[in-house]
Amino acid sequence: MVFNKFSGIVIHGLGLGRQLNFPTANLSLIHGQIPKNGVYVTAVQILKKNYYGIMNIGTRPTTNRKRLSIEIHLFDFHQDIYNQEIEVEPLHFLRTEEKFSNLQALQNQIEKDKQDAMAYLHKQHINI
Repeated sequence: MVFNKFSGIVIHGLGLGRQLNFPTANLSLIHGQIPKNGVYVTAVQILKKNYYGIMNIGTRPTTNRKRLSIEIHLFDFHQDIYNQEIEVEPLHFLRTEEKFSNLQALQNQIEKDKQDAMAYLHKQHINI
């Protein structure tokens, strides 16, 4: 399946990803169309350099949020990119968004998503 690229500005979120040891870049969409809700392997271009990670698009049902969000956890990335425009390319759909019984179950699933994403990137001969 081919996905369209889109871009957004990195904004402050609630900090939950950081609490779960998976800090995220939260996006405010500025150009393009996002794919359906779910978790994706993602390529992100920041200041003309490519990074990879996992992205969640959805309403974060585990934390009972209602507003749509776009959150990306970038692998081995530790820079402050608030207020910067980034370009996002979804590469592969991993799973639908789901509600977990607690934050530990969510954290465990994010770790599994990360491992699944790394395996996908490895099969595509993409080095992180």
